[in-house]
Amino acid sequence: MVHEAPESVNCPRCAGSALQMMREKNTGLEVGQCPKCKGLWFAGGSLAKMLRLPDETFLPPNTALHVSRRCPTCRIRMCGFRFPDALFEIEVCEQCRGVWLDEGEYEQIRSLRSR
Repeated sequence: MVHEAPESVNCPRCAGSALQMMREKNTGLEVGQCPKCKGLWFAGGSLAKMLRLPDETFLPPNTALHVSRRCPTCRIRMCGFRFPDALFEIEVCEQCRGVWLDEGEYEQIRSLRSR
């Protein structure tokens, strides 16, 4: 099931592109996907639940820096940090704990988890 998100939930990467909301088939949790860049938005805690990881896995470390991308929900600048054992950064909102992943990063995190 795919439906357009409210206008106020826009992609943090592609200005003006509304996220399309869909349900993950195994957990039933909603995920937002940008139709342009194929990035994924996970509301606070949902990514950890989908991957069966502790919530702390996606908390930004004290050394995380604020990035230019803004949380699609809270509109504040997110924190970017390198995901453990990966060569890419993820963005997390300190307020709502939502996680933004660029295209392909979700699959890479799942692959790291299965090691």
